[in-house]
Amino acid sequence: MPCGIRESAKKEEMPMRPHTLLVALSILSLITAAAFGQTLGAVLTGAGEVPPTTSPGFGNATVTFDSTRQNITVTITVTNLGSPIIAAHIHEAPAGQPGNVVIGFTPLSSFVNGKLTGTFPIASDVAQRMLQNPSNFYVNVHTDQFPNGAVRGQLAYVNGGPITYVAELRPQNEVPPATSTAFGSAFVTLDLINNTIAWEVNSKGVVSPTLSHIHRGPAGVAGPVIINFATGPSQIVNGHTSGSATIAAQQTSNLQASDLLNLANPGTAIGYYVNLHSTAFPGGEIRGALVPANEYDLAVAGRTTGVGTVFVTDARVFNPSYDTPAAALLEYFQAGSTANAVATKSMAISIPPRGTAILDDVAGPNGLDVSGTAGAIRVSSATVLAVTSRIYSDQRSSGKGTFGQFVPAQARANALRRGVMPQLANQVNLGGGFRTNIGFFNPNTAAVTVRLELRDDAGALVGTSNLTLQALSQQQNSIATYFPGVDLNNALNLTLSFDASAPIDAYASVIDNVSTDPIFVPAQQDAGVAASQ
Repeated sequence: MPCGIRESAKKEEMPMRPHTLLVALSILSLITAAAFGQTLGAVLTGAGEVPPTTSPGFGNATVTFDSTRQNITVTITVTNLGSPIIAAHIHEAPAGQPGNVVIGFTPLSSFVNGKLTGTFPIASDVAQRMLQNPSNFYVNVHTDQFPNGAVRGQLAYVNGGPITYVAELRPQNEVPPATSTAFGSAFVTLDLINNTIAWEVNSKGVVSPTLSHIHRGPAGVAGPVIINFATGPSQIVNGHTSGSATIAAQQTSNLQASDLLNLANPGTAIGYYVNLHSTAFPGGEIRGALVPANEYDLAVAGRTTGVGTVFVTDARVFNPSYDTPAAALLEYFQAGSTANAVATKSMAISIPPRGTAILDDVAGPNGLDVSGTAGAIRVSSATVLAVTSRIYSDQRSSGKGTFGQFVPAQARANALRRGVMPQLANQVNLGGGFRTNIGFFNPNTAAVTVRLELRDDAGALVGTSNLTLQALSQQQNSIATYFPGVDLNNALNLTLSFDASAPIDAYASVIDNVSTDPIFVPAQQDAGVAASQ
């Protein structure tokens, strides 16, 4: 029965009964044990040990599960340890704490020229805990000099973790079609290993929104509510609702075991849709099928005030379709050192066929309305898009025009574990030369460990550093901030490289000290490895 009848809709929103919840949780265990191989990564440094070691060595690790979750294929590469390796393991403990060994790699396998590769059995309970919380496990390489561990790194998802879906919400998708001109977009992150969900739904033109959910039902069918996003008008402010919770807290009695199995794989997640209801259309005003997300990340954006100027971001979003409009969701993640579960602000846009959304001053009052801040923007859609931006000093009010740099979006699939940024320089004498800022955006839903390496034009090591990027966080600082104690007062022809436990976006902004002319240097793939590897 269509949920346009209010009494029926209310019934569908009832929390799941306990016995049904138990069935759902058991199915989640099956998902953990079955579906697809996942890959975890780690960056190994002496600073990660407890207590930190003085080892100059470093390395990385990749751990890939097979489809049965009974075996893992492991590759560990290390260099410059300065002492023979005596053991390597995976331990169970969070960062900053020592933990027990759960998987031993040596003597079953050995390092050859600083590299260990092998396939090892893993206990089912360890596999489940590791996939539920990779950051609670770490790879440790022990040496004669540091028998308790020379270099260590916490694990993080490289791929196969949480699944992201989008929905393009249109009135013509309703059953029957709604006579509305509204539209919207939704971004949904499902972690079916930890039984959690995060959602962002935004719309334009829905006058009095009342409810929002995920329904089960193919196109042309009005199906039952299975997961709640908003169960009352107060939870939808200005056409927008967002949040994160356990699936158990949001699911209804209509949720079936098969729904979770289907949603665990984008290939089988067919026949599910997001619906936004309103007073005028209680059965739903705009609706869209859940499909795999196309994601594009602008690693830096915002609207901030400088000395005698305002820095502004203009963005463009192009729809390549010749015959179909596209809806997109823009989510803004304000810069900071804390993790984000949902965006600071978001907005929905609609783009005509072969059209371009003109988003001048996208962070300003007529856009995302986050003036006075900087951050990153995630653009998502059911449609493949082209996304660009420009950040500039806006001095048009004084007749001096604009001055800035082009910032292309990075497709989520193109984020990098290993990247490099050449053509950097840093000189504190503002009478000449250049200065450099470095920025990062972590598009993952968990923290990522990053090792930085700065070299001169002869390849000599200038400095190293380690940092942790929290989930969905953005940051930008001067290059000297990342290398305390290193003299960068007059440093020319620098190249910065990074090694991350999971793919990230990174960039440099190099500014002429005299003219303030900036250039944007996006990270490129770093295919190199240390000689001993």
